Amino acid sequence: RPPVCGIIQSMITLLSPDQLPAARPLFDAMAGHHLILPSILAGLTPARVWVDNPDQPSAAAAVVHNKVYLLGSSRKADFNAALGELLTGQVFPKLKQDGVGIALVFPSHAGWVDLYPALFGNTFARIYPDAQRQVYAFDAGSNTLTDWRGLLPEGFTLRPVDARLLADDRWSSIEYLREETQSERVSIADFLEHSFGVCLTHGLDLVAWCLSEYNCGERCEVGIATVEAYQRRGFGTVAGAAFVEEALRRGYRSIGWHCWTRNLPSAALARRIGYTQRAEETLAFCVFPEVDA
Repeated sequence: RPPVCGIIQSMITLLSPDQLPAARPLFDAMAGHHLILPSILAGLTPARVWVDNPDQPSAAAAVVHNKVYLLGSSRKADFNAALGELLTGQVFPKLKQDGVGIALVFPSHAGWVDLYPALFGNTFARIYPDAQRQVYAFDAGSNTLTDWRGLLPEGFTLRPVDARLLADDRWSSIEYLREETQSERVSIADFLEHSFGVCLTHGLDLVAWCLSEYNCGERCEVGIATVEAYQRRGFGTVAGAAFVEEALRRGYRSIGWHCWTRNLPSAALARRIGYTQRAEETLAFCVFPEVDA
């Protein structure tokens, strides 16, 4: 489908990297709990950001892979019409074509929710407009970290997720870890340059790991996983607490943790490590129809 055209095109503008600072006031509404937004403004996370006015934007949509952030005023009818055409005509079809299963839509306020029918069209097989997520944080000087060394069993080793580890094909689950390093980065090289992580190993098994995401200033967020064969044995606590210790050593002052409200084990793990809940948010969880074989 061709780009947004005609008079509608004048109502929506794709910002160039040097224009992004103009959108900062709109980003600030969610930046406290979504580090991805400051990371975009800093040029550290590639994104497409559309606004109603490139000089003084009052409404914006930021798209990063399958995440859409709806920011600012929801009452700009012309912008909303253009955005709906853009999302249903280009953004969502491309995700579906690429085999992406879901899209996550984060509204900065409840006014955007009324626009979902127009913005989503008939793109999705199912839409859950009130999906709940929790935001946790570990802040230096405020939170108390679990002593992970006392939980480390004999025969298990904590290692940095570095170039040497990622290049070694002997590790079990190494492809899984490589994929994880690129879940919020464009490549392994990008991860190694801008992120860091720790990994728990046993023999040649990768057991659990914790990786930084959206590193920006003194803040980062975290992604954590434990290989299925080692789950429910406390290894996530070890990796997660060791990661926090390493982050603090590197000068990070605040670490964010996001999880679905229904994911009770993830929330319990965050609290066990020493994180505290800071917010609960509502977003749209949108499921694409099955991709044709």
